[in-house]
Amino acid sequence: MSHSKKNFMIGAVFGLIAAVLTLEIGSISVISDKLIVGALQTFLLDCLVPGLIAAMTLSGNAHAFHLWLAALANFILYFLLVWAFELVIRKIFVSENASKKVID
Repeated sequence: MSHSKKNFMIGAVFGLIAAVLTLEIGSISVISDKLIVGALQTFLLDCLVPGLIAAMTLSGNAHAFHLWLAALANFILYFLLVWAFELVIRKIFVSENASKKVID
């Protein structure tokens, strides 16, 4: 599989995870009493806030917005973030490996 397909697939997986978590926000919003689980739930909820804000903004109402719109916004956001991050990291390692080959 080529690097561009891998970048796309990794970004799509993270985007889909964010979208599914957004659609299941009701079940993860009840914070557990267990320290690790509660911390993980709080972290996941914090990661979903950008999509919620986007849905509120697009619907024009902070109290009544479509959850699918928040899921779509989170999918797009995390797809692009992970895709770009993975692309930059790959470029850094490719240039680092190329410079090592020139030195050797």
